[in-house]
Amino acid sequence: MRNQQGFIPLAVLAIVAVVGVGGTGAAVASQGSVPGDGLYPVKTLTENVRLASSFGQESKTRTQLAIAEEKLKEIEKLQVRGGDDERIGEAADRYGSMISGAAQSVATSAQSGEGFDEALAELVTKATSIHLTVLAGVYEKVPDQAKPAIERAMQQSTRGQEEALRGVSNSRREEVEQEVEQRKQEVQERLDTLRQEGKPIPRGPVQVPQTPQQGGAPESENEQGSSSNRGAQDTVRPTTPGRP
Repeated sequence: MRNQQGFIPLAVLAIVAVVGVGGTGAAVASQGSVPGDGLYPVKTLTENVRLASSFGQESKTRTQLAIAEEKLKEIEKLQVRGGDDERIGEAADRYGSMISGAAQSVATSAQSGEGFDEALAELVTKATSIHLTVLAGVYEKVPDQAKPAIERAMQQSTRGQEEALRGVSNSRREEVEQEVEQRKQEVQERLDTLRQEGKPIPRGPVQVPQTPQQGGAPESENEQGSSSNRGAQDTVRPTTPGRP
């Protein structure tokens, strides 16, 4: 990111130089790697360079979303390989960081009106719905030691969805919420199947975001507290509005 004088920080230039000088081949080869692979640090470095060189809020948000989706692919690969909980946790936590950053950027822009892009808010909202479906599918298959990491990722995805939805206007919100609800039903069906089989289910808020008030304004402190309490009460059995 440029400083006030318009210069790119020296740290960013140094990273770009390292990647650019003799590192291009390694950077390309690292793209299919996952945590634990020898080239994975190169992949992470490349992602950090992409973030640092994403100028403008929209560009940065799209980069964060793209990296988040790459972390999901890594989680799926690790699950197929039988990856351990530490490696899955590394990918899941980076996913959570990226999706939270993207959602918060959208919500902040929606509040301030500065550089706001409603299409981007809608994209992040719908993407997190897909992410939850993927994470619920992975949760069924990973070792028990890795399940807490997937739970954290699902919680971050749900919170990110709530943040991003605030940036969707009233005229579009109903359609977006319908798609969110459809994906939520898929997640709920997976959780119900696990429950019926006597298997553990994710703890935490895996629920359809509540519709923000007029203008997409954030909830009041009292409403946020109430929402938080509801989330705590639902840790044993996530519920779907309108279902018993």
